[in-house]
Amino acid sequence: MKTYVIRKLLWVPPMLLAISILAFLAIGLVPKINIDLMVTDDINGSLSAELWHRLGNDQPIWLHYLRWMGFVKQPDGSFRGVIQGDLGQSLWGED
Repeated sequence: MKTYVIRKLLWVPPMLLAISILAFLAIGLVPKINIDLMVTDDINGSLSAELWHRLGNDQPIWLHYLRWMGFVKQPDGSFRGVIQGDLGQSLWGED
């Protein structure tokens, strides 16, 4: 029984990692669509590019993931992320 419990507990970290990667990828697919919907009346695309940069989508995906998790400092120098309980900002809500 003790061996069974230890084996099951050893599966927890890889499963949490896999779930976090899948959640990040699922959330990462949505912003481009939402940004396009939010700025349909922006003729030159500058608002779309500024919002894309503000959300951090212009970074390499590995850096964006590590910042989203909270393992790497944000551009403002703070550590914010899923690990700290910050699940990000709403694309449709208030700032």
